[in-house]
Amino acid sequence: MALYYGCFVMLFSAALCLMAAAEGSSSQGWLIEDAFGFPDDQPPVRFVFGCENGETGEIYKQMADGIMGMGNNHNAFHSQLVERGVIEDVFSLCFGYPKDGILLLGDVAMPEGTQTLYTPLVSSLHMHYYNVKMEGITVDGQKLPLDATMFDRGYGVVLDSGTTFTYLPTSAFKAMAKAIGDYAEARGLQRTPGADPQYNDICWKGAQDAFQGLEQYFPTAEFVLGGDMHLNLPPLRYLFLSKPAEYCLGFFDNGMSGTLIGGVSVRDVVVTVSMDNGRYQYGGQCG
Repeated sequence: MALYYGCFVMLFSAALCLMAAAEGSSSQGWLIEDAFGFPDDQPPVRFVFGCENGETGEIYKQMADGIMGMGNNHNAFHSQLVERGVIEDVFSLCFGYPKDGILLLGDVAMPEGTQTLYTPLVSSLHMHYYNVKMEGITVDGQKLPLDATMFDRGYGVVLDSGTTFTYLPTSAFKAMAKAIGDYAEARGLQRTPGADPQYNDICWKGAQDAFQGLEQYFPTAEFVLGGDMHLNLPPLRYLFLSKPAEYCLGFFDNGMSGTLIGGVSVRDVVVTVSMDNGRYQYGGQCG
């Protein structure tokens, strides 16, 4: 989730702050400093965290217990541990599917034999974001006819684990949605409305009620990133289950605001952000 922060009132060792997300929701509360302890023999460190007392928009609707900030800024959870010398400036996470997942703090080695792909982080675009270069999109092995400069507009291409879905520039969204739809409908699937009438989701029915084997109905896609890194997108990484045996696109039209690569696009794959090496990598599974 792309976030913006503002702190208004200082009171002793606490600050009253407002956090606003790029998609319009917000959270407010107090920033407090306390000691953060570890389950091993590591001594506790001083740590700043938030206690919220108000939410709006999607943050409120999701009814989450809280948000762990892992953004590219000094007050993020991992950044504070880096500043205090506890870990290297590296973290990894994986959204397992259908359940489980991992969060690794520091430079933790992947299992032997894990194939890992890399793309450089672009450091000159926007503070607080993890930006990369996007060079194109393929669907079923065919590169979509897109002008790659569209991905440089707005806030660029942001790797955003806090955003559930992926958001693309209008031309890229339309081309990718059409290519996937043509492929699915040629294999007998039918368009159907989504489960929530307040959203104009693009959905299909007629497949089985499980992601396993969906490749017979939906194509594999790829985001082609800088350094010739191909972020593989099987159906699991661009669809969501709306109703039994009905699937909807998990990417949406973002106008010309920029590109957000959200959690759906990295399901069940370990992604690593290494500020030490200035790169983003993925490889290995956790589901």
